[in-house]
Amino acid sequence: MAVQFEYIATDPQVLGGKPMIKGTRISVECILELVASGASVKDIVAGYPDLP
Repeated sequence: MAVQFEYIATDPQVLGGKPMIKGTRISVECILELVASGASVKDIVAGYPDLP
């Protein structure tokens, strides 16, 4: 059974099937790397204003 998330999707035709934020081409990996490097939510949203 596949797990569905409200804001995360995968598509084999986009980003090589990596998890991404729905409606964008922003990978979950990218967001996690920003968080790990110390970026705040405010910083991330400023850099990616299309995030839901």
